[in-house]
Amino acid sequence: MITEQQVLSLSRHFNIDRFTILREYIQVVFLANLYNLKESEAIYFKSGTALRLLFGSFRFSEDLDFTSLLNEKDIKILLRKVVKRVHLEVSGVRINSFETKDTSITARLNYPYPGLKFPLTVHLEFSTREKPRTKKFSPLATLYPVSPYPVVIHLSLTEILAEKVRALMIRGKPCVSTDLPTGVPSVNQNGKTGIIVPQETGCFSKSYKHLP
Repeated sequence: MITEQQVLSLSRHFNIDRFTILREYIQVVFLANLYNLKESEAIYFKSGTALRLLFGSFRFSEDLDFTSLLNEKDIKILLRKVVKRVHLEVSGVRINSFETKDTSITARLNYPYPGLKFPLTVHLEFSTREKPRTKKFSPLATLYPVSPYPVVIHLSLTEILAEKVRALMIRGKPCVSTDLPTGVPSVNQNGKTGIIVPQETGCFSKSYKHLP
């Protein structure tokens, strides 16, 4: 379990509040226990928190998002097994609010940390809509007290970014992206779904005035 001193130290290091540090610690412990189980071979980590923990993004997130090849029943069995393991390291963690949608299964992790008015919450979402096109394995190197570093199964950076662009399109939001070979230009069509700009300094910010 992380100590109060470690929380304060990481809070200063990342220049972020204690609540956010504790929540990310719970996320890391959850991932470590998830990917220690054989069933996790069908679970692909993705989206914003994957960008932060695996690719160095600065943005913290309260969500853990996955693409799953498991069905609803097996996902729930796996989650309960993971949370039992997490509970051995972080006493008090609970999972609830299971919800099944057409293309996903969601749930929430709750942790009533002493001294906080409200419990920490981590939103979990397992998408069954799309089949993954890539499968990568990366160690989750972290400053949090988790050892050994877990090896996480995840989508490639290109596929993660492309999924985030598609999510904007589904919501009807225009997208601005650069012409860097990240895979995003293959999803965002210049002049149709958004704008693709050169890499040069200033082009990105100037493009916003042309959005509808």
